[in-house]
Amino acid sequence: MTPRAAPPVLSPHALVWIEQRLGLDFPAERALELARQLVAAAAEADVDLDTVFAGSPANTPASPTESRFLQSLARRLTVGETYFFREPATLDAIERHVLPGLIRHRARGRRRLRLWSAGCCTGEEAYTLAMILERALPDIDDWDVRILATDINRDFLQRAERGLYRDWSFRQTPAEIKTRFFTEIEPGVFAVHPRLRARVSFVPLNLVDDHCPSPVRDTGEMDLILCRNVLMYFSERQAAAVIARLRRSLADSGWLALSPAEHALRDAPGFRSVNVGGGSLYQKTRYNARRPAASAVAASPPLARSVAPAAAPPFVPPAPRPSAPPRRPFPARSPAPSASAPDDPATRARTAADRGELPIALRNCEQALAADRMNPDLHGLRARILEELGRPQEAAEELRRVLYLSPDSLHAHFALGNLASRQGASAEARRAFSRLLALLRPFPAETELPEMEGLTAGRLAESVRTLAPDAS
Repeated sequence: MTPRAAPPVLSPHALVWIEQRLGLDFPAERALELARQLVAAAAEADVDLDTVFAGSPANTPASPTESRFLQSLARRLTVGETYFFREPATLDAIERHVLPGLIRHRARGRRRLRLWSAGCCTGEEAYTLAMILERALPDIDDWDVRILATDINRDFLQRAERGLYRDWSFRQTPAEIKTRFFTEIEPGVFAVHPRLRARVSFVPLNLVDDHCPSPVRDTGEMDLILCRNVLMYFSERQAAAVIARLRRSLADSGWLALSPAEHALRDAPGFRSVNVGGGSLYQKTRYNARRPAASAVAASPPLARSVAPAAAPPFVPPAPRPSAPPRRPFPARSPAPSASAPDDPATRARTAADRGELPIALRNCEQALAADRMNPDLHGLRARILEELGRPQEAAEELRRVLYLSPDSLHAHFALGNLASRQGASAEARRAFSRLLALLRPFPAETELPEMEGLTAGRLAESVRTLAPDAS
């Protein structure tokens, strides 16, 4: 019998090198998988692993040998799962509330817009931005519009530049999008329209190593940056460093979009968390600006003044359009204000919470709960308000009440795990995340979870394992 080959041994320097060069943070249970990928990448790049890991890469450019190895490793470790119009709540917030404000401001001077898809994968997100811009800007040909799309994986960028996609990239995409912006060049293969392709520049960029803003890659003065489903795989140190670089790349009062699973990064300095029509975005502020959650849907004059520096234009949202209520919200989100909106305590609580009027929101929420103690959405709303007020213990207790009333709430388990983790309650965090993973097991990885703003079951499970490697 031929003896089986011994599994590769992970060098003690490997994890440090990967974290420094790629930002990735690998849990212990993935050590064997990582070791195998390292060996395969080294063989492809014809390098010696011990030589690569012997030096200290921090603050030094990669050598040509390291660069070859890095590219090979990036192809093996980066995830290529994406599709058009992914996480629609965030995209709807961008199209209906952020872009109109930017367009009004830019229309008064130089007509220019700069958008950046950071970690663009195979290009679906960048082309989605191009489609959204066409719908939001009827006279787009009279504007200077540029969309930068970057990724460390050059294979992904080559596929993105070809602009050819199959049906799997169009799941959750309305049929009219495919008809308007794509041409079927052979059965099941669709080519993006040349006018969209001309607006997107695909550039290789390592969010960890490359300087931002950079005149070489034109990463400065961005109006909007999307960096979604990227930082969940990074170490806390590297994620914070990337957020700081992205902030420097934004124009005054520019916007940053993360994925729902990355909301733990919302406390980054120099940003204000803004709830916009069901999606959470982050607006650049001065570092000493107050950052309570606010709503761009119902922006009052005090909010507009507090969001931007004195020299920057205030963000004035467009009049809201009616929209369908979200599916199984948690916490229940405020509908756009209208003359026919019911004036009940629950609605007032949600509206006040979205505006950042937290004491008012809390009073109204408690009034609503007095009449409906068994409503898990109201307890979830109270948890959100208490957390924003800096009362984490009470917020955690409210989340436990949500789970008593609705034991299968994915969002409540996720929120409680994050809250417990930030408070150092590792045992409770592990229980919450483990229960969440158990609830996710019956779902195919590609299943979208309405309760998590369209995040797939596979992505949510990956983010949980990144946040809590010991959860099972």
